[in-house]
Amino acid sequence: MLLDWDMEIFDDAFFGIPADWSGGRVAYYLMGDVDAASDYWNYWRYAYDWPLDHVDDKWYFTADRGLSKSSAGLMNNNFSFLYDPRNPVPNLGGQNQPFDLAGPMDQSSIENRSDVLIFETPVLTQPVETVGRIWGNLFVSSNCTDTDFTIKLTDVYPDGRSMLITDGSLTVRYRYNYTSEVFMSGDQNDIYELLIDCWSTAYSFAAGHKIRVAISSSNYPRFAKNPNTGAPLARDYLNFNIANNTLLVGPLYNSSIILPRLVNMDSTHAFF
Repeated sequence: MLLDWDMEIFDDAFFGIPADWSGGRVAYYLMGDVDAASDYWNYWRYAYDWPLDHVDDKWYFTADRGLSKSSAGLMNNNFSFLYDPRNPVPNLGGQNQPFDLAGPMDQSSIENRSDVLIFETPVLTQPVETVGRIWGNLFVSSNCTDTDFTIKLTDVYPDGRSMLITDGSLTVRYRYNYTSEVFMSGDQNDIYELLIDCWSTAYSFAAGHKIRVAISSSNYPRFAKNPNTGAPLARDYLNFNIANNTLLVGPLYNSSIILPRLVNMDSTHAFF
């Protein structure tokens, strides 16, 4: 079915044979639990446009390291960690180049580090589907004028595997755009809001699983190490600072991950 759709697109582009768009001009694959057969994930869908009609659900990081769709909780908390550029969190799978380790690899072996903050839901009682652009909305502080903050979204299986769905990273000096540099003060009393692009995905978290988010300041070598000095990036890497970075959570600072939820399934056609 998908090959026929592909050929129709190529015929339209290269040979001028008009394509029939009535079945949709966007194809995306809804991923999910690879161990369980289901009619609800691991199949192709067609849509008329992208992004699809959706609402952005905020899943809040809570003071007890939870992840909640309903509330940021009643308590505020600050989670601090030391990011040392000499010992970055290693990359393990993801959207890498084909010659690197790529794909949805198990992250559990690198999640127990002191420079990785883990937030997760209770065991899900029903599936949670997200389709579209994922964003991390973080409120942070640092003792450095520049550093990175990274996010990984994973699916925690009942056996403990933490399978990577998507990730993202932001160099704080570029938090407004990539053409101007705005440094932090280096005063940990100053709070900064970040919006971290974690790219797009289409995924269904199965009942019995958990949604997990890992926050850190490195994911190397997928993303270059930030020396935390404010110096021009990709230069002077022999000089570095150890960053004391803090994530603020709770009702005062609503740090969250944004998972888009479809609201109009009439715009999507499913083909198993």
